[in-house]
Amino acid sequence: KGYSYITRSNGDIVLNPSSKNANSTKENLFSYIGRSDSISKSSINNMKSNIKNFKSGSLSYSMFGKGYYLSYAPIGINDWYLFSEVPKTAISEKSYAIIKLTLSACVVLIIIFTALTIYILFIHKKSKEKLEEFAFKDNVTGIGNSNKFNLEGGKFLSSHEKKNLVLIYFDIDKFKLVNDRFGYEEGDRVLKEIAEIIKNIFKEQSVFSRISNDNFAIIFEKKNNRESIIEICELIRKKLSMIKTSLGVEEGETNISTCLDKAMIAKTTVKRKYLKVYEIYAENLKETLIEERDIEQEMHDALKNEQFKVYLQPKVDLSTTKIVGAEALVRWQHPKKGLISPGVFIPIFEKNGFITELDMFVFTQVCKNFKRWENENFPTFPISINLSRVHLENPGFISELERITKEYEIEPNLIEIELTESAIFDNTKILFKIMQTLKSVGFKISMDDFGSGYSSLNMLKDMPIDVLKLDRQFFITVGNAKKSQIVVSSIVQMAKQLDIKVVSEGVETVEQAEFLRFIGCDMAQGFLFARPMPIEEYEKLI
Repeated sequence: KGYSYITRSNGDIVLNPSSKNANSTKENLFSYIGRSDSISKSSINNMKSNIKNFKSGSLSYSMFGKGYYLSYAPIGINDWYLFSEVPKTAISEKSYAIIKLTLSACVVLIIIFTALTIYILFIHKKSKEKLEEFAFKDNVTGIGNSNKFNLEGGKFLSSHEKKNLVLIYFDIDKFKLVNDRFGYEEGDRVLKEIAEIIKNIFKEQSVFSRISNDNFAIIFEKKNNRESIIEICELIRKKLSMIKTSLGVEEGETNISTCLDKAMIAKTTVKRKYLKVYEIYAENLKETLIEERDIEQEMHDALKNEQFKVYLQPKVDLSTTKIVGAEALVRWQHPKKGLISPGVFIPIFEKNGFITELDMFVFTQVCKNFKRWENENFPTFPISINLSRVHLENPGFISELERITKEYEIEPNLIEIELTESAIFDNTKILFKIMQTLKSVGFKISMDDFGSGYSSLNMLKDMPIDVLKLDRQFFITVGNAKKSQIVVSSIVQMAKQLDIKVVSEGVETVEQAEFLRFIGCDMAQGFLFARPMPIEEYEKLI
């Protein structure tokens, strides 16, 4: 017949009893009891004073002709109290002992309940911390992951001035090779080192995370102008100098998803430009990326359907102006877009690796034509063929070249393999070994674009090359640059002493040709003599 309430110290009921004998419509116990005509204000004030001082107590009152005993005791949670109410009719003189026992039992239960609650709260806190760590922390680097970046980055974007916001998204070029060659442990070590560098650069007012694999993202507030963004990109590039990275930058965007998408587009654009390190997003980049993806989707069918055409640009002997060779170039004759410049598709193929298939196609076409010229009694001159640096990742490509020459019964010394200066000096040890192997097969070797990078003249004596191709930048201003003349002349004379022939490419004026002839340059190619042309037109010249 008795029942209990849990209330706050002000009498507001937290938990009503479920007993059918109780009045479950009460909202405030003090207000309810105060309406009794049998209880004095001093008794109520005494009860409130006890509650205020966290003391237990009891009292009796009557309501609607019924008498009640009411006892109360603090629970120990917040300011809650347990009130137990029993009708007087249900209690005899011996009931006081039962009430005392009941209160003691309640106190024990309260202690157990309190301890259990504290334990549950402790477990909940620990579980929450583990869940947050699992949900927001990268388990390799220790910095935030993509979930944290989306959450914290979104808050950062919304709390800062739009025009000053910058997001940098970058990755490590060919990171898969690190894992494949050195193992995942070394790959993880590199990722941790990058995370430490980022933490040291962006200490405050920024959000940074490892988004996935080798992809990292950083949001920060730029100082003043675009130059400060470039400074940050250069700083990241400098700090990460041990690896090659591609950085995409987006500024002035407040939506985290859109911001990431634009930065990724900019980063993808960098991937397709060999010497580019970072790119700031512009609207035209998206259109460019779409065009590049169209090219990638069509390239295999284009090769299969013979849309790629081999062009030849003649090389002339500067002392006689007679044709003594040619360089094989490639053009894409698209059925709808017309002739696509190699400057458009070659960089894309370099990045996605398709360049190796295209190189082999050009090599095969040259060998086919050598065989046809032999059968039709055409004069034959050496032809140089460009091979991409991508082949260096597959040294077995030399066997394929040798196989093709044997298939068409072509003497390898009719073919000159062109390797760019940057490829040679980026991979000196590997390249020297490959060059020696090519020479042993019988191919001639030329270094293309000499002078476009950071060539070491001292290394020329060690390289097994037959031909040195001077980059046109060396002599483009020979008419008014005395220093350029001295440099070009010195290189030509040195090459001669090393028994290396010199070809100057990009010759466009008579003045340039006369200068090159005067200093003893062996050969030249350029618009002054002939533009790249279809094989049929080349045949008419020879």
